[in-house]
Amino acid sequence: MQITGDLPNKSLKNDAVILSVNLIFAVFTIIFNWADPLVDLPQLIYSRGDSLDYLAVANWLFDYPDSGGLFGYINIRPFLYPLMIGFIRLLLGDQYIYVLYYVQLLMLFLSANLIGQAIYKFSKSTWLAGISTLLLLCNFSLMGLTRHALSEVPSLFFVSLFIFAALKPDEGNWRYLALFFIVLAAVVRPIYLIMMCGWLFYLYWYRSNKNSPIKALVKVLLCVIPILIQYYLVYLYTGQLFFSEISSLTFRDWFMSQLYFKVEWQTTWTFEQATEEVAKMSTFEMATYIFSHLRDAQYVYRTNILQEGLLYGAEYGPSAWRDLSIKIHTTFAVLHGIMLPVLLFYIVKAIKKRFIPPIFVIYMFFIIHVLSTGISAWQGDRLIVTAAPLWITVYLWVISQWTQKIRPQAG
Repeated sequence: MQITGDLPNKSLKNDAVILSVNLIFAVFTIIFNWADPLVDLPQLIYSRGDSLDYLAVANWLFDYPDSGGLFGYINIRPFLYPLMIGFIRLLLGDQYIYVLYYVQLLMLFLSANLIGQAIYKFSKSTWLAGISTLLLLCNFSLMGLTRHALSEVPSLFFVSLFIFAALKPDEGNWRYLALFFIVLAAVVRPIYLIMMCGWLFYLYWYRSNKNSPIKALVKVLLCVIPILIQYYLVYLYTGQLFFSEISSLTFRDWFMSQLYFKVEWQTTWTFEQATEEVAKMSTFEMATYIFSHLRDAQYVYRTNILQEGLLYGAEYGPSAWRDLSIKIHTTFAVLHGIMLPVLLFYIVKAIKKRFIPPIFVIYMFFIIHVLSTGISAWQGDRLIVTAAPLWITVYLWVISQWTQKIRPQAG
């Protein structure tokens, strides 16, 4: 009798989570499109410079005849997102742009559901699951980015899949599936390579005794096949073996050029001039220049993280919401500052017990994500909004821990 009584109750609660998440998402989508109507999508979707890079990779992958000079760039932009663009275009022809938009909207929708389900699993709270969707959509640019051929929404989707798999109570193949999802994120945006390595270390350190070494190695090799594909494609294109040049180019063309422009402002009148001068520097010369101007380098790095990232308003949201988005992002930044010592306390406590739960690895990934934004600039909030699933999951986990301690006392 207890089993038959509990199962319907559990099913009803899960239905309530799905209903709350999807209702919030639907209402927000309607409001967003009312505030910022979708007009002339074919012109909008490739209006940002980076989006043309992905189109160029898609043209190269599918050997598209009418490329208009946009061809290549696989050495800069990994293959998975351009593969999606090219495949949809191959199937649907000229109308593919509208389907691409709806696919990205679906990815955002699924991301909200994945995060809501992950949070419900550890909190058993429909309210916290619903709040996760509200917090996610308060990053207004996420909805706006579905209208652009940029990699933020697909990478957000794979990160959400990673979180969902990583927090599964069953430690079996879910941990390796989490590795596969973060690998997929890495072949969309290379920054996730760092997190992939972190998760590999976590699997080795804490899970190596659960499976035989041979089985574990086979699972890992299967998971990293997309990484090997990217190396192979870059080798075909360049004749050299590397993953992507995007990080080195971003560091040189943005961070170093910003630093040079700030220091040499009396003789370098434009940012383009600074970029040309930096292009002449070797890696050693760039390192020497940074250490010679360490205070200025710290200022540029800090400014990129804060003013150009955490505190920046919604670049891709309705213009009427700009001021509101700045206030929301500022509130989030304050929340990050408050939660930092709280999470450090939990992590130190976990280290003393000689076991770090996956939730803390997710938080470390969030810190890495934030720090990585310091080498780029003038991207609006698109570099930071993809970190939203990471911090939302962790902070709501903390709140669930507090509420679970309060409930027995209240009883």
